Amino acid sequence: MMLRSATRRVWLVVVVAVAATAGPAPAAGQSEVCQEGRLSRIKIQNNSLFAPDDIGARRFSWALSVVNAVHMRTRVDYLRGQMLLEEGGCYEAEALAASVRNIRELSFIARAEADSHQGADSTWVVQLETWDEWSTQAGVYFDVESEFQFQGFYVTETNALGRGLRVSFRNRKFRERNDRNVTLASTRFLGSRARSSIAAGATRTGNFFKQEYIYPFISETGRLQVQTNLRYEDREKSYFTGNDEGISNVLFPFTDRSVSLRAQRRFGVPGDLTLVGGEVEVLRRTVSGPAQQVMREDFETPTTAPDSLAALLQPQARPDSYVRLGATIGLRRIRFTAARGLDLLSGMQDVALGTELTLTVGRTFGTWGTSVADTYGWLDGFASGQLGPLLANVNLRAGGRYLDSSEPGVSRWRDMGLSGRGLLYVRPPASTGQVFVTGVRFNARGNIAQPYQMVLGGEEGVRGYRDDELPTGSTMVGFVEERVALPWFRPAVDIGLTVFADYGRGWAHDIPFGQDTGWRAAVGGGIRLGFPAGTGSVTRIEVAWPIGGAAGGRGPVLRTYWSPVETKR
Repeated sequence: MMLRSATRRVWLVVVVAVAATAGPAPAAGQSEVCQEGRLSRIKIQNNSLFAPDDIGARRFSWALSVVNAVHMRTRVDYLRGQMLLEEGGCYEAEALAASVRNIRELSFIARAEADSHQGADSTWVVQLETWDEWSTQAGVYFDVESEFQFQGFYVTETNALGRGLRVSFRNRKFRERNDRNVTLASTRFLGSRARSSIAAGATRTGNFFKQEYIYPFISETGRLQVQTNLRYEDREKSYFTGNDEGISNVLFPFTDRSVSLRAQRRFGVPGDLTLVGGEVEVLRRTVSGPAQQVMREDFETPTTAPDSLAALLQPQARPDSYVRLGATIGLRRIRFTAARGLDLLSGMQDVALGTELTLTVGRTFGTWGTSVADTYGWLDGFASGQLGPLLANVNLRAGGRYLDSSEPGVSRWRDMGLSGRGLLYVRPPASTGQVFVTGVRFNARGNIAQPYQMVLGGEEGVRGYRDDELPTGSTMVGFVEERVALPWFRPAVDIGLTVFADYGRGWAHDIPFGQDTGWRAAVGGGIRLGFPAGTGSVTRIEVAWPIGGAAGGRGPVLRTYWSPVETKR
């Protein structure tokens, strides 16, 4: 009953938020003063994957033309709706730059560029040119990590009718996951700037449903952000034991029912913003069955775990439910620039410079008897700076809960966390295709009362180890990487090479089956691919060898994965 009541309140707030973001209409006859001048025209060139000039008389121009012909390009009216400028309104250079950033953020846009000039009549003309990503996808889920692993199939259209609509069906079966779901999403919900999605399907242990609505801050001048989330999921937490020959995994089944609302308001001017907001979150988490054991990763025939094994999951075997109310305050001192060849190959990526600090503090008012009430808090920080060929940025998050009471001799602190990463990019001034990257990623946890475990291996860890190896509780991984982009196959495909080395460690703490791994190292190299050239996404194919005495004669690990852009904010 409490969850249904909270859901109705969330939808009421969504309706009010949509109405509030419409804004009042200008008064009749009111004349707006434009400090930078008036905008008379917006010209939009919505290319398919390849612009006509890119095709030209190239050797495989016919293939590029066929790709263009079968792809449904993004509609001009959709792109016009993403602009923060209107014909007949005021021209603002910062609003134009923010418009390009917004468009570049769309998953189905590979590139976006804009230029402006002032005509003889002193009005401004804006020229926007975009190139699409390939938005229709049908294929198989697979991973390559020492061996080819078939994981299912999917059919997805991320830009249906050229209007930013997403339709997808996914069937994924890998380890403990056995998911089948359908997703419908819109990047312009009911013609507004809000994003909304709904997904439903089945999991290995039951059902899944998720609905999300987000009205984001529209550039740095945006004043309001509203986010709601409604979710139901029957799921399992899979604990790796580190034993490939015996009991490889322990499954802990539970059901999540949650609803949340977050709203934030900004004050000030771009580059000097203050944020205040609030949040309401309801989570009802219930254990749905006994823990199960999996022999040699055979997830088809798990058996009930003996009491001695299930006891190792304490205290995570009694996860908390809660009703939370919190308040947020923050400072944002951010400006933006753009760069090529950092995380992407030849594409332009946005780079946030400056600082941001946000503090959230709240109270838990109800727990359904799973725990005593508590006070919780999270501190999020970001800093980034540029000096000549150097670009550095740091992300940090720290927080936890403090119980109102606990048993004698038992700490009242719960779910303590300190996580983040620091990156340094070095790009030689005369180079357009070479960049050196080094950094550190860390995730420290303590007194965890929710289902949780991490590993030292995997794409974000020491890459010479699989993502199911070395289960642990806290990690620190440093890396160095040299990236080189090759121009040989443009404009069809971006190709680049990379060599890297990783060095990291894991600490068990109180995490089930956690290991104190000692320091581990790996070296490797690979290929980075992007289609079409200039795309905002990169696929990596890598091979990495564990080295040092702790490697124990392990062979190399081959994997493929998507690479994120790390400079956005």
